[in-house]
Amino acid sequence: MNKIETICIINDDEVYAFIIKKSIVKLSICNHITTFLNGEDAINSFKNISNILPDIILLDIHMPVMDGWSFLKEYELLLSFDKKLIMLHFH
Repeated sequence: MNKIETICIINDDEVYAFIIKKSIVKLSICNHITTFLNGEDAINSFKNISNILPDIILLDIHMPVMDGWSFLKEYELLLSFDKKLIMLHFH
């Protein structure tokens, strides 16, 4: 099975982000994992021309600074090709 190149986790809960990251590492399904605590930090990083957009984003909906919905609006402006996005919400 081919590995996914990059997965991005955007979640303000550091415990959930850690659990998700550890699960991905244990499954050995990707080469690189990035994490952000809010959508604004992620968008600012993605706007950097030297950063490659991730193949998959695991996105929390309710976050401070920039929530998941606002992130999606900004992220749409960056897309020039098809990417997969998975939205997560933990209670």
